[in-house]
Amino acid sequence: MITIYTNITSRSLLDRFQKLMLPIAYRFMPLDQHPEKTAAIFLMKDEGSLSSSSFPPPGSTVILITQQDSLSSNQKSVKIYPLKIPFRIQELKILLKKAARICLTHGSIQLAYEKRILLCTASNKKAILTEKEAHILLILFQHPDPKGLLKADLLYKVWGYKSDMETHTLETHLYRLRKKVRDELGIALIETGQNRVFLERKT
Repeated sequence: MITIYTNITSRSLLDRFQKLMLPIAYRFMPLDQHPEKTAAIFLMKDEGSLSSSSFPPPGSTVILITQQDSLSSNQKSVKIYPLKIPFRIQELKILLKKAARICLTHGSIQLAYEKRILLCTASNKKAILTEKEAHILLILFQHPDPKGLLKADLLYKVWGYKSDMETHTLETHLYRLRKKVRDELGIALIETGQNRVFLERKT
């Protein structure tokens, strides 16, 4: 899950943003909960927030919602993506993807979801994924419970199926994905048990 700190206070608006960003899971947090001096991703609604020399911290990325044609910020160590009012939600979605550089990690394994690449940093081996394979791994990488996800829940999140009669679709994809990861990366990443799917704890 990717955390974004913001000075937008409308909970309904942020909830709407979260739903529109799916399947990537974003978590919008109040600006005052940001760890001091820690680089992060920010969604700011006015340029005045960038006037301080100490905020945002160096290395941060800012999506700045603005009415200006140009920015006057002197922040040299912060990457700023301007989003001029009025804007389309799709524009924000594109900028969030750029800002987050969607790459999820699990031990030595990195998932570049947009590029559909699975990389083992220990061996520098990579596997090219299909759209469904990338989606399956995205759901598993973002799932916080180490006990994994029920197969029926994973099936619904990826395909929208609710019927247990369609689990053969998931089983087929899991088999092919496990084989691809084992053959191309030399690791066992996906495990199943007790009708659940989870990521191997030692990678």
